Amino acid sequence: MKANELPPMKPRDSEPMMIINELSKIFGDEMRKTMEDLGVPSGYKNILFHLHHANGASQLELARRTRLKPPTISLTLKKMEDDGYIIRETSKEDLRVCNVFLTPKGANVHIKNSEKIDAIDNMIMNGISNEEKAILMRLLKKMRDNICEATGTEKCLCKKNNE
Repeated sequence: MKANELPPMKPRDSEPMMIINELSKIFGDEMRKTMEDLGVPSGYKNILFHLHHANGASQLELARRTRLKPPTISLTLKKMEDDGYIIRETSKEDLRVCNVFLTPKGANVHIKNSEKIDAIDNMIMNGISNEEKAILMRLLKKMRDNICEATGTEKCLCKKNNE
């Protein structure tokens, strides 16, 4: 089909998902820059975040929290351990389980990431009232819940932890 034969499409730049996607891309780019400035692979960011909130989690729990496949978690954790960001210890209760802990070096990277997230949040929320923020959060959570329900996706961890 030639371009001039395609049916007309409405502009999509004002639809919520397009704006959310654009914000996500900009946010991701900024966080990648922060990790590069710290000399840390950007793939560590998500794991460091989840370990900060669940230090000592098992590798399987980290896979669930990050939505990464267990082999990916295992490989990344090996690299993170070699780089000094985490330590892994076999569980005393169940020798089949390996628990993962942040080292001070890993915690420091997480703190720097959190500072960057706070700075980005402040930029994004500039000029937005607390009332508008509350409405926005309610709508975003409803959108998240709608897509989880429609796709059968497990509810996001942030829902359990922040509501």
